[in-house]
Amino acid sequence: MSPSKETETHIVYVSPQGKLINFPKRARYKRSPDRVYFSGDFADGEIVTFSNFSGNSVSTSDGNAWYFGWDCKHGRLININEIEELVDGE
Repeated sequence: MSPSKETETHIVYVSPQGKLINFPKRARYKRSPDRVYFSGDFADGEIVTFSNFSGNSVSTSDGNAWYFGWDCKHGRLININEIEELVDGE
């Protein structure tokens, strides 16, 4: 796995190609209208918390990481395009 740095609000992943990806520690999940969801998926607007990188450098370089939802029991591998950063105070 490539090196990463941690800031107060983000985990910064450095891909093998030198690409920087800022994974927010906490974010709001946003559902896409053109995708099928299941009952165990995150709800639209649910606050999610970063857990870990995907475990595969190619997948992480594509912007995938593990996040936990409100119950903190079931992590989901999601893409950074599926979340939006929280505004200060949220």
